[in-house]
Amino acid sequence: MEHLADPIDEKYFAMNDVVIHKGPNGPAYKLDLFVDEKFCTTVVGGGLVISTPTGTTSNALSSGGTFIHPSVNAIIISPYLSNSISFRPIILPPYVVITVIIVKGFGDKATMTVEVDDTDIQAEFKQDQQLVVRMAASDYSVPTIIPEEPTKFWLHTIQEEFSWNKKRGVRNNAEDSKDKSSKLSNAHD
Repeated sequence: MEHLADPIDEKYFAMNDVVIHKGPNGPAYKLDLFVDEKFCTTVVGGGLVISTPTGTTSNALSSGGTFIHPSVNAIIISPYLSNSISFRPIILPPYVVITVIIVKGFGDKATMTVEVDDTDIQAEFKQDQQLVVRMAASDYSVPTIIPEEPTKFWLHTIQEEFSWNKKRGVRNNAEDSKDKSSKLSNAHD
Protein backbone atom coordinates (compact mmCIF):
# COMPACT_ATOMS: atom_id res chain seq x y z
CA MET A 1 0.00 0.00 0.00
CA GLU A 2 1.27 3.44 -0.81
CA HIS A 3 -0.37 6.74 0.07
CA LEU A 4 0.33 10.45 -0.09
CA ALA A 5 -0.69 11.61 3.39
CA ASP A 6 1.85 12.72 5.98
CA PRO A 7 3.16 11.36 8.32
CA ILE A 8 2.99 7.87 6.85
CA ASP A 9 4.27 8.29 3.33
CA GLU A 10 5.58 4.75 3.27
CA LYS A 11 4.94 1.41 1.65
CA TYR A 12 3.22 -1.43 3.45
CA PHE A 13 2.77 -4.99 2.28
CA ALA A 14 -0.48 -6.88 2.77
CA MET A 15 -1.14 -10.56 2.23
CA ASN A 16 -4.86 -10.35 3.02
CA ASP A 17 -6.41 -6.91 2.96
CA VAL A 18 -6.26 -3.17 3.42
CA VAL A 19 -9.22 -1.64 5.27
CA ILE A 20 -9.79 2.11 5.15
CA HIS A 21 -12.39 3.08 7.74
CA LYS A 22 -13.71 5.82 9.96
CA GLY A 23 -12.56 4.29 13.24
CA PRO A 24 -14.72 3.15 16.13
CA ASN A 25 -16.68 6.39 16.66
CA GLY A 26 -16.07 8.42 13.54
CA PRO A 27 -18.72 9.92 11.28
CA ALA A 28 -19.61 8.62 7.84
CA TYR A 29 -17.44 9.88 5.00
CA LYS A 30 -17.73 10.40 1.29
CA LEU A 31 -14.83 8.75 -0.50
CA ASP A 32 -14.24 9.01 -4.25
CA LEU A 33 -12.93 5.74 -5.66
CA PHE A 34 -10.81 5.69 -8.83
CA VAL A 35 -9.48 2.64 -10.64
CA ASP A 36 -6.55 3.33 -12.98
CA GLU A 37 -7.35 7.06 -12.74
CA LYS A 38 -10.95 6.52 -13.94
CA PHE A 39 -13.70 7.59 -11.56
CA CYS A 40 -15.58 4.53 -10.33
CA THR A 41 -17.99 5.74 -7.63
CA THR A 42 -18.46 7.82 -4.50
CA VAL A 43 -18.65 5.63 -1.43
CA VAL A 44 -20.78 6.99 1.41
CA GLY A 45 -20.29 5.22 4.70
CA GLY A 46 -17.56 3.84 6.87
CA GLY A 47 -14.90 3.16 4.25
CA LEU A 48 -13.58 0.45 1.94
CA VAL A 49 -12.10 -3.03 2.11
CA ILE A 50 -9.51 -3.82 -0.56
CA SER A 51 -8.51 -7.46 -0.41
CA THR A 52 -6.68 -10.29 -2.07
CA PRO A 53 -8.34 -13.70 -2.46
CA THR A 54 -6.73 -14.89 0.79
CA GLY A 55 -8.37 -11.94 2.56
CA THR A 56 -11.89 -12.65 1.32
CA THR A 57 -12.85 -14.76 4.35
CA SER A 58 -12.34 -11.84 6.73
CA ASN A 59 -13.34 -8.17 6.41
CA ALA A 60 -14.40 -8.42 2.76
CA LEU A 61 -16.83 -11.26 3.50
CA SER A 62 -18.36 -9.43 6.46
CA SER A 63 -18.77 -6.37 4.18
CA GLY A 64 -20.91 -8.35 1.75
CA GLY A 65 -18.13 -9.71 -0.48
CA THR A 66 -17.78 -13.28 -1.65
CA PHE A 67 -15.27 -16.10 -1.35
CA ILE A 68 -12.54 -16.03 -4.01
CA HIS A 69 -10.36 -19.11 -4.54
CA PRO A 70 -6.70 -18.35 -3.65
CA SER A 71 -5.49 -19.31 -7.13
CA VAL A 72 -7.59 -16.52 -8.70
CA ASN A 73 -5.32 -13.52 -9.22
CA ALA A 74 -7.63 -10.62 -8.34
CA ILE A 75 -8.34 -7.63 -6.11
CA ILE A 76 -11.72 -7.30 -4.45
CA ILE A 77 -13.12 -3.92 -3.39
CA SER A 78 -16.04 -3.94 -0.95
CA PRO A 79 -17.82 -1.00 0.71
CA TYR A 80 -17.44 -0.95 4.49
CA LEU A 81 -20.50 0.03 6.55
CA SER A 82 -22.07 1.52 3.45
CA ASN A 83 -24.99 3.94 3.64
CA SER A 84 -26.10 2.87 0.16
CA ILE A 85 -26.81 -0.38 -1.65
CA SER A 86 -25.90 1.03 -5.06
CA PHE A 87 -22.17 0.17 -4.80
CA ARG A 88 -21.60 -3.57 -4.48
CA PRO A 89 -18.31 -5.49 -4.15
CA ILE A 90 -16.29 -5.62 -7.38
CA ILE A 91 -13.55 -7.97 -8.53
CA LEU A 92 -10.68 -6.44 -10.52
CA PRO A 93 -7.43 -7.64 -12.07
CA PRO A 94 -4.40 -7.44 -9.75
CA TYR A 95 -2.46 -4.81 -11.69
CA VAL A 96 -4.91 -1.91 -11.23
CA VAL A 97 -4.05 1.20 -9.23
CA ILE A 98 -6.73 2.13 -6.74
CA THR A 99 -7.00 5.77 -5.58
CA VAL A 100 -9.25 6.92 -2.76
CA ILE A 101 -9.94 10.65 -2.23
CA ILE A 102 -11.61 11.85 0.95
CA VAL A 103 -14.36 14.11 -0.39
CA LYS A 104 -16.15 15.02 2.79
CA GLY A 105 -15.64 14.51 6.49
CA PHE A 106 -16.69 16.67 9.39
CA GLY A 107 -14.39 19.69 9.81
CA ASP A 108 -11.14 20.39 7.97
CA LYS A 109 -9.54 17.08 8.86
CA ALA A 110 -10.77 13.53 8.91
CA THR A 111 -9.18 10.92 11.11
CA MET A 112 -9.20 7.70 9.16
CA THR A 113 -7.83 4.37 10.23
CA VAL A 114 -5.99 2.29 7.66
CA GLU A 115 -5.53 -1.36 8.58
CA VAL A 116 -2.98 -3.43 6.72
CA ASP A 117 -3.62 -7.09 7.60
CA ASP A 118 -5.23 -5.99 10.91
CA THR A 119 -2.38 -3.62 11.88
CA ASP A 120 -3.80 -0.15 12.56
CA ILE A 121 -2.12 2.89 11.02
CA GLN A 122 -4.09 5.90 12.21
CA ALA A 123 -3.61 9.16 10.34
CA GLU A 124 -5.29 12.48 9.77
CA PHE A 125 -6.18 13.20 6.19
CA LYS A 126 -7.29 16.61 5.00
CA GLN A 127 -10.38 16.91 2.88
CA ASP A 128 -9.54 16.32 -0.82
CA GLN A 129 -6.31 14.55 0.11
CA GLN A 130 -5.52 11.39 -1.83
CA LEU A 131 -4.86 7.97 -0.45
CA VAL A 132 -3.29 5.77 -3.13
CA VAL A 133 -3.37 2.03 -2.68
CA ARG A 134 -1.45 -0.14 -5.10
CA MET A 135 -1.98 -3.85 -4.79
CA ALA A 136 -0.43 -6.42 -7.08
CA ALA A 137 0.74 -9.98 -7.04
CA SER A 138 4.08 -10.41 -5.34
CA ASP A 139 7.19 -11.71 -7.01
CA TYR A 140 7.54 -14.02 -4.01
CA SER A 141 5.38 -16.97 -3.14
CA VAL A 142 4.37 -18.13 0.32
CA PRO A 143 5.09 -21.83 0.79
CA THR A 144 2.12 -23.76 2.12
CA ILE A 145 1.45 -27.37 2.96
CA ILE A 146 -1.88 -28.65 1.70
CA PRO A 147 -2.74 -32.29 2.47
CA GLU A 148 -5.09 -32.76 -0.50
CA GLU A 149 -5.69 -31.34 -3.94
CA PRO A 150 -5.91 -27.54 -3.34
CA THR A 151 -9.50 -26.94 -4.49
CA LYS A 152 -10.90 -29.88 -2.54
CA PHE A 153 -8.98 -28.72 0.55
CA TRP A 154 -10.19 -25.13 0.14
CA LEU A 155 -13.82 -26.19 -0.29
CA HIS A 156 -13.60 -28.56 2.68
CA THR A 157 -12.14 -25.78 4.85
CA ILE A 158 -14.92 -23.38 3.90
CA GLN A 159 -17.57 -26.05 4.50
CA GLU A 160 -16.19 -26.72 7.98
CA GLU A 161 -15.35 -23.16 9.05
CA PHE A 162 -18.63 -21.65 7.86
CA SER A 163 -20.85 -24.64 8.74
CA TRP A 164 -22.25 -25.02 5.24
CA ASN A 165 -25.28 -27.31 5.13
CA LYS A 166 -25.12 -28.05 8.85
CA LYS A 167 -28.42 -28.24 10.62
CA ARG A 168 -29.27 -29.44 14.07
CA GLY A 169 -30.57 -32.99 14.09
CA VAL A 170 -29.17 -33.81 10.64
CA ARG A 171 -26.56 -36.52 10.16
CA ASN A 172 -22.85 -35.68 9.97
CA ASN A 173 -22.23 -33.15 7.20
CA ALA A 174 -18.80 -34.60 6.30
CA GLU A 175 -20.32 -38.01 5.61
CA ASP A 176 -23.18 -36.47 3.64
CA SER A 177 -20.73 -34.39 1.60
CA LYS A 178 -18.58 -37.46 0.81
CA ASP A 179 -21.70 -39.42 -0.18
CA LYS A 180 -22.77 -36.68 -2.59
CA SER A 181 -19.24 -36.37 -4.03
CA SER A 182 -19.00 -40.13 -4.60
CA LYS A 183 -22.44 -40.15 -6.28
CA LEU A 184 -21.19 -37.45 -8.66
CA SER A 185 -17.99 -39.44 -9.36
CA ASN A 186 -20.00 -42.62 -10.00
CA ALA A 187 -22.33 -40.78 -12.37
CA HIS A 188 -19.35 -39.81 -14.54
CA ASP A 189 -17.90 -43.36 -14.66
